Amino acid sequence: MAHRILIADNDHFYRKVLFEAFEKKKYEIFTALDGSDAIKLIARMTFQIAIIEYHLPGKKGDQILESMRTKYIDVPVIVVTSDDSLEIERRVRSYGPAYFFVKPFSINDMCNVVNKILTPKSVG
Repeated sequence: MAHRILIADNDHFYRKVLFEAFEKKKYEIFTALDGSDAIKLIARMTFQIAIIEYHLPGKKGDQILESMRTKYIDVPVIVVTSDDSLEIERRVRSYGPAYFFVKPFSINDMCNVVNKILTPKSVG
């Protein structure tokens, strides 16, 4: 079974580039253009990773993370944003995302982080 990834980003360029990068790796990819749709997809389906733009229309990244944590949805989340303010990073990190990227970022770096999250950790 393929790993299922949610890409929630209203920026067409990043959504397309991420979609294409993960499609090449044979992941099953779903996209959302706003925070409300992202929350609906997360509640309805099981994802191995969610990549969420902080400044989505409808719900911001920290609101999505809060909703997930309140509902005990334990999915690793990578938050991306073009806003490099420390306040936003602090707010997001308080909900425990797996990683935080500031745009522009390297697609290779993103793929490496996703691979690291999806690779089972050895015990011992």
